[in-house]
Amino acid sequence: MSNPDHQTFVAPSESPEGRTRTSDLAALLRWERSRVSHRVTRMEKRDPVSRQGCPDDGRRAFVRITGTGREAIEQAAPGHGRTVRRLVLDALTADEVAQLGGIFHRLRSRLGLSTG
Repeated sequence: MSNPDHQTFVAPSESPEGRTRTSDLAALLRWERSRVSHRVTRMEKRDPVSRQGCPDDGRRAFVRITGTGREAIEQAAPGHGRTVRRLVLDALTADEVAQLGGIFHRLRSRLGLSTG
């Protein structure tokens, strides 16, 4: 799985509804909305995500993770975890890992993301 695909999967896969507004995903990834739209269009052809209209606002859309997408991210998770450990966590002391955890918790809370 490519890094851009993985980044596109994460927010919808972590959402209780399995979806994220396209504009929110663009902001989270720090991508232009057109880049997100282009990525989602390519991914829809492989079926890991789909677009879903917003019932409250016809101009907006959600990116929804599909069953195929959930399977893909679950298969990628162990390798992704090993890579993060090797590149990031193994270079830090136990105290630094604890500090990093606290920082990430605070940032996720500020962004309104699940911290659990």
